[in-house]
Amino acid sequence: MADGMGRRSGDDGIEGALLAFVAREVAAAPDGLTTEEHLVETGRVDSLGLLQILSFVDASWRVDLMSVGDPGDLRSIATLAAAIRREQAARHAVAEGA
Repeated sequence: MADGMGRRSGDDGIEGALLAFVAREVAAAPDGLTTEEHLVETGRVDSLGLLQILSFVDASWRVDLMSVGDPGDLRSIATLAAAIRREQAARHAVAEGA
């Protein structure tokens, strides 16, 4: 569902930031890259690119997916964004319980 500005409800900009970074810095062929596309399977991103993405995620959102993530989190931009949100929610829950 979109709000009055054309954004999806709950849109926090994570997908957009990841998509821009991957297209600009990592993807072998950035044209037409989507948030649902399988990054490695399509050949857009190699193992070095995955490390660059993980570093970007850690620097941007303080989420270390090397430590807390799952290989499935690296499938697409959408799964990366979901993992970031999951870890942010877990961190928030711990802070609330403290």
